[in-house]
Amino acid sequence: MATTNIQSGIDGLVRQDSNTSYAQAVGGSGNFSSTTTNNVANVLIAGTTFFCGRTYYRFDTTGIATDQVATAAFLIVQLESAQGGTTDNTEKHKIFNSTDHSSTFGSALFDTIGNAMGNAVDVGNTANEFLSFEFDSTGLAYINTQIAAGNQCAFLQRCQNDYQNPNTDPSAVSFRVFTDFEDATSGDRPLLRIVHDTPSANTDKGMLTIHSNTIIVSSGLIKF
Repeated sequence: MATTNIQSGIDGLVRQDSNTSYAQAVGGSGNFSSTTTNNVANVLIAGTTFFCGRTYYRFDTTGIATDQVATAAFLIVQLESAQGGTTDNTEKHKIFNSTDHSSTFGSALFDTIGNAMGNAVDVGNTANEFLSFEFDSTGLAYINTQIAAGNQCAFLQRCQNDYQNPNTDPSAVSFRVFTDFEDATSGDRPLLRIVHDTPSANTDKGMLTIHSNTIIVSSGLIKF
């Protein structure tokens, strides 16, 4: 088994605001972006404007050979600062894959939500704490699809009010800020850790056993 740690990529805040409701912001197509902050926002400001903010991450996984199969993966981020409430709607976060791993960074990436990649993590409000999101079978399937295709991997980090309770309007300015790829300390940057191996097979008593869910044939025929 090999482990590849990837820090290179693109990240930033993608956001939608609404003067009507938080649900309308959640369902929007994105109207603001910034590469200078990784921010997950659950906000009502001045009693009139709602903000839903997601952090977009893109990791350059193209350095992993296309015949490799991920068996475990983790997205590791560091909480830089916190403001506002400590409810689950603000502090429980999930990672989703983004359906766009190649476009120029911009607000439209707000509306590229794929599937949840694993369970929720309570990010809390303790500055400088490292947080690990472990990928489940759905997450690993996404990563393996991207690796096999020679593509990068892209994700959106969302709060519970966004992915589960959009019809509950926030009542204050609450958000969590995470370190980004531009952080001066390399060890504080977002990290995608992938444990992977080459698929293997063996034969026994006329049976072929594949130790992976992927068979890659580069040329020729398979005969049994």
